[in-house]
Amino acid sequence: EDLPPHVAGRASRSAVPVYEAGNPGRHIGQITSHTFAPILKQYIGIGTVLNPHAQIGNRVDVEVTVEFKRKLCPATIVPTPFFDPPRKKA
Repeated sequence: EDLPPHVAGRASRSAVPVYEAGNPGRHIGQITSHTFAPILKQYIGIGTVLNPHAQIGNRVDVEVTVEFKRKLCPATIVPTPFFDPPRKKA
């Protein structure tokens, strides 16, 4: 029997703070939507950051909550789309 693929979890729409890398006291933006991307095997998010920090490849710290504890995780600003698979040409 063929079962549809199962994707664990759902996209979160709660704002997540973004901080300057290595400086948790400097709030520079927020992630407005995030989820796990099974094709990329990592978490992805879309949000806003202050213009001086918005360069592609820039590292930032993102606040995440794991088992009721807040932690900072490193993240990298990348261009969209996050994944651009090869397509067949007609």
